[in-house]
Amino acid sequence: MKSLLKLNKLIVLFISLGYLVLAADVYAEHFSRLPESKIVWIPIVFGLIAGLLGFLIVFLFNKVTYFMFVGLMFISSFVGMAGMYFHNKWRFSIIKECLLGKPLDLPSFVSFTPLFAPSAFLAMAGLGFLIAYFEPWGFGDEGAVGR
Repeated sequence: MKSLLKLNKLIVLFISLGYLVLAADVYAEHFSRLPESKIVWIPIVFGLIAGLLGFLIVFLFNKVTYFMFVGLMFISSFVGMAGMYFHNKWRFSIIKECLLGKPLDLPSFVSFTPLFAPSAFLAMAGLGFLIAYFEPWGFGDEGAVGR
């Protein structure tokens, strides 16, 4: 008998909801920059697509959607890493000066863009990778290949 409330299915559902909430949050935070910078749309569009694909994965939940989910987690990690780069690229000169012996100017270091906000995409991908590795689905009772 198939269980509708498997742990991995519930976690994929919550990850999907998380992506939708993350897309709304990024939209609210980047609203003023949307007309001038097109790259700001990437986390918004990805969050919406990932959330909707996640719901599709929850409803179908087979071997194909397992690999689709893993691919989605890889893309999410790249979106998170790109966001970390774009949020922090102006801080590289401050870090370089600090490594060369100048004192760290903390107020300017923590101003403007948030330091770790894009890491939410990395955290979601990490949780997705964990559930995909430890609780794979669509492979029958024997588990994933090579396990």
